[in-house]
Amino acid sequence: MTCEGRLTDGDLACLLRDVITELRVQEIAAVPVVISRLRAVGIVPNVHVGRKDLTTRETLEWYGGAILDVLESESWWAVNTLINTVDKFAPLRCL
Repeated sequence: MTCEGRLTDGDLACLLRDVITELRVQEIAAVPVVISRLRAVGIVPNVHVGRKDLTTRETLEWYGGAILDVLESESWWAVNTLINTVDKFAPLRCL
């Protein structure tokens, strides 16, 4: 199930921006709320995976599903470790 027809593409983009901001500010405390917000609009993990030429709507659903998958599988530590490793050992700009 996707969130087709429930929100406009702009509304869905705003929701994704809002939940990312919640996670950035509140960190793990925001996880249950973010999961609920994404599920409430019909976002599901692994939607459109492996498909090419996604529409704007499908791309938004894909990102929402990816965020939901990371949160529900409690993979945020793995994602955080990857980001920190890149920042520390492969920075875009070396000083």
